[in-house]
Amino acid sequence: MNKCSDRIYESWDSRKADLWELLERIRRGSDKAMTEMLEYPLWESEVSNDGETYYLYQISCGGPQEEIRFHHYEDCKKVWKIEFCLFDWSDGAKILITEDKVAKALWDFLSEM
Repeated sequence: MNKCSDRIYESWDSRKADLWELLERIRRGSDKAMTEMLEYPLWESEVSNDGETYYLYQISCGGPQEEIRFHHYEDCKKVWKIEFCLFDWSDGAKILITEDKVAKALWDFLSEM
């Protein structure tokens, strides 16, 4: 089995395509896409871990687990770091996606909810 670090970019590309398609359909006014987007994550919450607080957008769990972590300032909705994480049992990897247009669009969508 490949390590998470070998699979993370492929995993993000797949999720990014799904999210972009949903965001575009929402932009065009699709109520069905809005429902699908609201049901897309398994879990969403604020998390405090090792002195860091971030908004967790969990996409899948078990093996593998995929999540996006939006690190934002407490007093506003501005994000300073966005990570995509892939975990599979005792292995894990993270990549920075702060400048990715889909990650930014997803945060804009979530912060307006």
